[in-house]
Amino acid sequence: MIARRRLLSSPTILRRLFPLYREPHHFLSSVSHPSDVVVHTQKQETLTTDKTIPNTLNSHIPQHHLEKPISKIPTLSQELTDPTRITDPIDPTRLSDALLTYRNDPDSALNYFKSVEMRCSSVFWNGPFCVLFHILASSEAHHNILRKKINALVCRRRGFVGPGIVDQLVGVAKRFDFELNSVVFGEFLFCFINACRFGDAVKCFGRMVENDVVYFNRDVSFLLSRLIDNERFSVARGLYDKLVGRGTHDCGMLLHIVRACENEMKFRDAGNYLKAAIDNGLKPDVELYTRVIFVVCKGPDVNFAYELCNEMKEAGLTPSKEIYMYLLGAYVNHRDMVGALKVKDDMVACGVPLKLRVAERLMKGCILVGNLDSAIGLLEEIVRDGLAPKGRTYSILIRGCCEHGNMKKAKELYSRKKRLGMKPTVFNVNSLIRGFLKANLWEDAVKVFRVECDVINVLSYSLLISWLCKEGQMNKACNLREEMFVKGLVPSVVACRNMVRGLCKVGRTSEAWNTLKKLLKDGISFNRKMYNNVLIGFLKENDFVSTLAVVSSEVRESGFYPKISTYKTLIDGLIECNSINLAINLMNDMRNNSLKLGVTSYGVLIDGFCRCNDMGSAQEVFDELIRVGLSPNTVVYNCMVRGFMHVDNLDAAVTFHKKMIDDGIPCDLETYTILLEGLLREGKLLPASNLYTEMLGNGIKPDVKTHSVLVNKLCNRQQLDNARQVLKEMKSTSIVPTVLIYYTLIAGYFREGNMQEAFDLHDEMLDSGLSPDDTTYDILVQGKVSGDGSLANRYAPVDQ
Repeated sequence: MIARRRLLSSPTILRRLFPLYREPHHFLSSVSHPSDVVVHTQKQETLTTDKTIPNTLNSHIPQHHLEKPISKIPTLSQELTDPTRITDPIDPTRLSDALLTYRNDPDSALNYFKSVEMRCSSVFWNGPFCVLFHILASSEAHHNILRKKINALVCRRRGFVGPGIVDQLVGVAKRFDFELNSVVFGEFLFCFINACRFGDAVKCFGRMVENDVVYFNRDVSFLLSRLIDNERFSVARGLYDKLVGRGTHDCGMLLHIVRACENEMKFRDAGNYLKAAIDNGLKPDVELYTRVIFVVCKGPDVNFAYELCNEMKEAGLTPSKEIYMYLLGAYVNHRDMVGALKVKDDMVACGVPLKLRVAERLMKGCILVGNLDSAIGLLEEIVRDGLAPKGRTYSILIRGCCEHGNMKKAKELYSRKKRLGMKPTVFNVNSLIRGFLKANLWEDAVKVFRVECDVINVLSYSLLISWLCKEGQMNKACNLREEMFVKGLVPSVVACRNMVRGLCKVGRTSEAWNTLKKLLKDGISFNRKMYNNVLIGFLKENDFVSTLAVVSSEVRESGFYPKISTYKTLIDGLIECNSINLAINLMNDMRNNSLKLGVTSYGVLIDGFCRCNDMGSAQEVFDELIRVGLSPNTVVYNCMVRGFMHVDNLDAAVTFHKKMIDDGIPCDLETYTILLEGLLREGKLLPASNLYTEMLGNGIKPDVKTHSVLVNKLCNRQQLDNARQVLKEMKSTSIVPTVLIYYTLIAGYFREGNMQEAFDLHDEMLDSGLSPDDTTYDILVQGKVSGDGSLANRYAPVDQ
C-alpha cells in the first residue's frame, strides 16, 4: 500500500494518468501576480477511449490501474459529489470548482476540504485555500474556525505563507465575485503579529492598503502595540505616519506612539505628535491628553505640558485631577514654585479642590527654594478652606523654618501644634535642636532637650555632643555621653568621631584613645579616619617613644592597618618634629606590611633629611627610589637641589638640575629660583644669567619671589644697575614690587652713597601705593644700616 502511494506520488506517473494534473508547488511560489491565482478555465480533456495504459510504464505501476479502462476512472462529477472516491492527487482547479459548489454552505465546504486534505496532506494549493477562506469569512459563525485555520497555516507552515497571501486572496475574490471581507485579511494580519513575524505583518498591512482592502483600526492598533513592546520604535513611527497620511489614525493609535516616545525618553515628541494629530483633524479625548501631559512632564519642558493643558481647556475639555497632579509634581521637581502655584490656582478655579497632600507637597517645594512665606501662606489658606492640618503638616513647616534659620517662626509653629493637642514627635524635637545649634542658641536647644525628654533619642544626644565637641566644650560633651550610657543608649558613630576629634583638638589625646577603646569593646566599629585623628593628636603632643608605639600595637590588635596616606602623615609629622629615626622605622614598618612606598612617601623622607642637612641619607633614599623602579618627580628633585644649596654644595645642586633635564623631568619656577639664589650667592653672575635666559625660553615667567631673590642677591654683589633693571622688568610685566624689594635697593644705593637714587626710589615706592615704615626713614634720614653693610634681618628673609 505504501509503495503504491509513493509510486502515485511521482509527478511523471500522475501526469500520464491524469492529463489535468499539475505538479504541486510552494504555496506562494506559483503566484507572482494576483492574476496567477485565478483558477484556470482550460477545457477539460475527457478520457473516452477504451485504450489501456501502455505497458511501457513497467510493472511498478499498480495492477488495478493497468488493467482498469480509462472509462472506469472516476469522473469529475463523481468526485465532486463523493470526495471519498478521490484516490489520487487532483488538480487545484477541480478542487476549487468543487468548493465553489458549497459557497453558500460553509460547513459542507469545510468538510469536503478536510476529506481531501486528509488524503493529500502533503500537498498545498493556492486557489482552494483562498476559496475556502472566503467561504468561511462570509459566515460570522465560522470566524473562529477561520482564525484557527489561518493560525495553523501561519505558525506551522512559516515558509509557505507570507505577505503575498493578500494578493492571492484579492485575486480569488475578484475572479469568483467574493466580497473583500476585512475579516479574512484581518485574521492573517493578527496571526502574523501573534507569530512575531512583525516584518511580514507590516508588509501584509501595506498590501492591504494597496489593494484597497478595508481594515479594522483595532488590528492596526494591535500591530503598533506589539511593535512598541518589541522596541521597534522607528517601524511603529513609520507605520503611524502612513496612517496619518491616509487620515485613518485615531486616539488609540496615538496612545501607542506616545508610549514609544516615553520608552525612548523623547518626552517632548509626545506633545509634538499630539499637536500634529490635531492639525490633521484628530479630536483628542481626555485620556489621550492625560497620557501626553504625563509623558511631557517627565522631561524638562514643563511649560509645554502646561500649554497642552490650556489647549485642552480651549477645546472644551475639562482637565482631570491627574493632569493637575502631574503638572504640580513636575514644577515642584524643577523647583519652579511660581509655576506650581499658578497650576494650583487654575486647579481650584476649575473646581478641583485642594487636597491636604497636594498642599503639603507644595509646602515642601516652597521650602526647598527658600520661600518660607509662601509655605506658611499655604497653611493659612487650607485652614480658611476648611481643611484640618495634621501633625505631618506642621512637621514639614517646622523643619523648613529650622533649615532656613527662622527659629522664631519654628517656635511659633511648634507651640501652635501643641495647643491643637498634637503631641510633638522626636522628628520635631530634633529639628528644633538642630536649628537652635546652627544659630548658636545653646540655651534654647538644651531647653527643648530637657522639656521633651520623653521623646528624645540617640540622635538628640548626638546633635548636642557634636556641637559641644566642635565648640571645644569637652566636659559638657563627656557628661552627656555618660548620661547616655546610664540610659542604655549608645552614641552614634558621628558623635563618637566628633568626641574623639574634639578631645584630640584640646590636647586630651590619651582620653580620646581610651574613649575609642571603650567604644570598641561596646561593639562600635570605626574607620581609619578615627584612628588617624588619634595618631595625629599624639604627634602634636610630641609623645613618640611610648604613646605612638602603644597606639600602633593597639591598632594592629584591633585589626586596623594604616594606609599609605596614614603612614605618610605620621612620617611627615615625625620629620616636622625632627624625629627622623622614628620616621625611618615607620618606613620599614610599611615594607614589613607589604605596603608599596610611592614617590610621595619617599619624597617626604627625602625632604626631612634635607631639612636636617643630612644629604648623605637623602641621597641613599633617592637612590633606593630609583632602584625600586620609581621615577622621581619635580618635587623630589627640588628637595635635593634645595638641600645641596643649604649645605653650600652648588656643584651637586647643578648636577641634579642637569639630571632632571636628562631624565625629561620638567623644571618649574621653584627649581630655577633655588638655583638662581645659589648661583648669585656664590657670585656666579654669568651662569645665573644663562639660567635665567633658559627659564624664560622655557616659557616660565618669574614671580615676586623670584624677583626678590634676584634683587637681593644682585644688591649684595653690588650689581645695583642689574637689580634696578629687574625692578623695571617687574613693572613692564605688571608685577607689583614689594616693600622688601624697594628696601633692598634703597639700602644698596645708600651703601654706595647715591642718596639721590635712594630718595627717587622712595618717591617711586610712594607713587606705587606702598607705605614705608620707620626703618625706611632710618635708612634715608639717619643712614642706619647694619654693620656688615646689609639691611637688618627683617628685610632680608631670603638669605635666612
